[in-house]
Amino acid sequence: QGFGYNIPSKMLESQYFTGGDGSVQAIAPDFKAAANWKFNLGTQKSLTDDLVVGADAIFSKEQDPYIMKDLRMVSNGTAPDGRPIYKNCVTSLTNPAVCAPRGGTSNWDLLLTNSDESAKSIILSTFADWQIIEGLKLKAGYAYQDVEETHPMTSTTPNSNYDRYVTSDPANPTPSTSNYETPQRFTLNLSYKVNLVGDYATRFNLLGQRVEGRGYSYTFTGDPGFGDALGASRNRNLLYIPKVNDDKVVYATPAIKDAFDAFIAANGLEGYRGQIAPRNGFNSSWWTRVDLKVTQELPAFNAEHDAEIYLSIMNIGNMLNSDWGVKEQVGFPYVQSVARATINAQGQYVFNQFTAPRAQTIEDRTSVWNAAVGIEYRF
Repeated sequence: QGFGYNIPSKMLESQYFTGGDGSVQAIAPDFKAAANWKFNLGTQKSLTDDLVVGADAIFSKEQDPYIMKDLRMVSNGTAPDGRPIYKNCVTSLTNPAVCAPRGGTSNWDLLLTNSDESAKSIILSTFADWQIIEGLKLKAGYAYQDVEETHPMTSTTPNSNYDRYVTSDPANPTPSTSNYETPQRFTLNLSYKVNLVGDYATRFNLLGQRVEGRGYSYTFTGDPGFGDALGASRNRNLLYIPKVNDDKVVYATPAIKDAFDAFIAANGLEGYRGQIAPRNGFNSSWWTRVDLKVTQELPAFNAEHDAEIYLSIMNIGNMLNSDWGVKEQVGFPYVQSVARATINAQGQYVFNQFTAPRAQTIEDRTSVWNAAVGIEYRF
C-alpha cells in the first residue's frame, strides 16, 4: 500500500490502456521437464593373454522433448508437395475473433512447450586392445551413431531456437536426424614404451581418427509461400526434389531445370525425387586427424614424486602438409539453400532461381596444428 505500490488509476481506464503488440515469449502452463531414457548393453572378452575385444550398445528415447511454437501461425492450406501452409496473424485488439494479418512485423509470440513425439537413438561401438610385444600396444575402435532429435534447441534465446530449426512444418516439429550425430568414427591408438635413458621410461603415443562429417539439409532460399515469416531469413524450409517430369513443378527457364537436374544427379538426390528432402539427410566430408605425444620421465626430488617432460603435437598431419588434417563442414545451422521458388495460382512450385551449393567451410580450430612443450611434476 501507499505511493509507488498501487497501479495508477488511469492505467485501468480503457481509453488510456489499449494493450500492445510486442513480442511474447512464454512457457506453456503444462510444461514438463524433459527426460531421456537410456539402456546400455556391453561385453568384452579376452581372446588371448594379449588381445581383448569388446562391444557396446546404447539405446535411448526422449520423453517430453522441448519444442518452440509460434502461436501466430494459423493453418491456411497445403503446398504442392503436401506440407502445410500457414498464415501469420495477430489478434485484433478491437475484435478478438478476427485474425489480422501480421504483415512485415518481426514480433514474436513464442511458446516453449513439450512434444508428444519421442526421438530414438542407437549408438554401437566395438574395440580391440592388443599387446603386440612388450612395450608396444595397439588399440582400435569403431563407433556408429543413428541419433534423432525432436528439436535441437541450439541457442540461448527463444527466437533463434525457433527460427534455426530446419523443417517442412515449423508448427509441428517431428523426430529427425540430430544436428549432433557423428555417423561413423574410426580410432587407432599406437603406443610404445622403452627405457632410453637409464631406468626412466620414454613413451611414444600416436592417436589417429577418421570421422564422417555431421549432417546438413538442402532447403529453399527464403519462403516460397509457406507462411514462414519468421524463419524465412534462415532458409530453413526443406527442399522439394522434383520428379524428372513433375506436374507439381514448373521452371522459369529450361536452363534452371537443366541445372537443377544436374545438381540432383551430382549430390545423391535421385532417390528423393517426388519427395521433400530429409532434415540432416546428407553429410559433410570425412576428415582425418593424427596427434602425437612423446614423454620422457625425469628424476624427481623425492622417491614418491614423479616428473616428466613432454612434447605434444596436435594434428601432426597438418604440420607436415597444410592440405592434411583439414576439417570441412557445412556451417551452422547446417543448411544448403539452393532454389528460390514461389507457388502459382495452379498450385505448382515455380522454380525461379537455382544456386549451386556453397563450398564447405574449414573449421579453423580443428584444422590447424599446434604443439606444446612442458614439464609435469606430480607430488
